[in-house]
Amino acid sequence: INNWASAMKDYQIAQSLQPSAQDVKVRLSFMYNELGTELFNSKEYEKAILPFTKAIQQDQDISEYFSNRGLAHKMARNLYEAHRDFVEAIKLDPNNSHARAWLSMQGTDTQHTYSGGELPAI
Repeated sequence: INNWASAMKDYQIAQSLQPSAQDVKVRLSFMYNELGTELFNSKEYEKAILPFTKAIQQDQDISEYFSNRGLAHKMARNLYEAHRDFVEAIKLDPNNSHARAWLSMQGTDTQHTYSGGELPAI
């Protein structure tokens, strides 16, 4: 995680110098998502929510970021927030399997089921 912090600091500096640089935003969103995934896979669900949120703030068009944050909320028992994130993930990508699975368990969608486990690495 120390390497993540150092790399993110570099990208945050780059973003402060060029706040509208899309390539910096994309890279930051990817890095925040990866950090959130590491925390999630370490079962630090509450801590994973913030990096997933930061990934979304950098790029709001990635369905996976919403479903990842939704899974972290689900595991942290924030079910309202989880549901909201999964609905947004489905709006962005109707084939998002994690979002569909959770919504299926809630009786909102019945096409897929979630088997649990770790979030996949990108």
